[in-house]
Amino acid sequence: MMPHAPLLSDVDEREAVRRLQLLDPCSAWRADLADAGLPEPMDEALADQWLLWLQIATVFDRLRALPVRARAAYARSTGALWETAERVTGASRFAKVGEVMATWRGAAPELAGFRELLWAVEQGEAEGALRVSYNCLMSLTSNLRERDIRRGYADAHQGRVLRTAGLNNHAQHAFEHAERIASHAGDDWLRVRVRLGLGALQHTRGNYPLAREIFGDALRFAHPHTDLVCGAHLGLVTVARAAKDYSMALEHGWHALQCSRGIPAAEVEALTILAGLSLEVGEFAATLSSCQLAMSKSPGSRMRAELVRYIVHASLGIGDESAIHAHLPALVSSVERTPNPWQEAQGRRVLAEVFARLGDRDTAIRYLQQTREIASVHGYNELLYIADEALSHDSQTVASRFAANEGRVRAEHAVVLNEESQTVLDRLACLAAG
Repeated sequence: MMPHAPLLSDVDEREAVRRLQLLDPCSAWRADLADAGLPEPMDEALADQWLLWLQIATVFDRLRALPVRARAAYARSTGALWETAERVTGASRFAKVGEVMATWRGAAPELAGFRELLWAVEQGEAEGALRVSYNCLMSLTSNLRERDIRRGYADAHQGRVLRTAGLNNHAQHAFEHAERIASHAGDDWLRVRVRLGLGALQHTRGNYPLAREIFGDALRFAHPHTDLVCGAHLGLVTVARAAKDYSMALEHGWHALQCSRGIPAAEVEALTILAGLSLEVGEFAATLSSCQLAMSKSPGSRMRAELVRYIVHASLGIGDESAIHAHLPALVSSVERTPNPWQEAQGRRVLAEVFARLGDRDTAIRYLQQTREIASVHGYNELLYIADEALSHDSQTVASRFAANEGRVRAEHAVVLNEESQTVLDRLACLAAG
């Protein structure tokens, strides 16, 4: 299978990246805030969190502008910000970021400290502050040499931000540059981290065989780094899922969950993926149990939105209309405001199914048409096929088409699931109960 078409033409993508590079922290923050579609007025906790990403970007921007001799003094003056970050997010690791800033020397921290700064940037990225994250990365790398290992780590991060933003060609350039730096420096951790990014990029483009090969290579070389092993298993889940090999997907998902213990973000991601797999094979108890446990771990807004989607879908499967209606407004809101076209297309397809099954055919058709439009523009061939197949039928039969498809898929899964994957599902169903 050939890769999907890029999100934008080469010219349009270059222009989008150019505009991204010209944004100052405040403009980037305002644009991210607008994309997030957050309610006005925001509640205090949400407002504090979003203001935090602007403050962090502003600090890094000022460090970039200062002469090297003045950076240490300024970095030391930011201690209160990292205390605030720890309080607002509940992430104790911000204390380590504060330590890095308090001991700043020269143009930039050494690699271990630099990685703590990248972790801080990643927290904003996870909440949808993509432009702010990109701005932070530009600031942190502005004075680093082309082959500096710290630039390689930042480029791997930048590749992920660009991929999430749908700028696939530039994401690939960033990953490849990071890979060259990793090879030159002999940094095995970074080399595997880049492979995970490239695998995710090929999966986004629809080149599942290449994605599987890349993730497999990453898994072979990931040991003894638990975070990378977890990431490789999660990557292999995505390609097994795309191939409808749910036994393999569930087994990799369970391995990822075991590896993620003690890494909160990875644990939430593994639980979320397992919830989605359970849903696809019609194991609604396992879905709801996985979602409940993931929700208890304070997921970020992106993961929370996905979990709500699974809860609605599983509630639909068991006929719990009260749960559907309780969560449906949050699902619609999250889909409408997502800045990621892939997630938006996926979300609109799910909304089409939910409304079709609830009997609102006109709304279902509207969401299907929107799914088709996004999939066509961005080259999401699988979603395009799903939308075209559903739209090829009279609107009166859309709900029955979804129901028939679900029945067919569940029948297939009942045959292909092996004993190990059924054991995984049984364990998942008991997770929330402890």
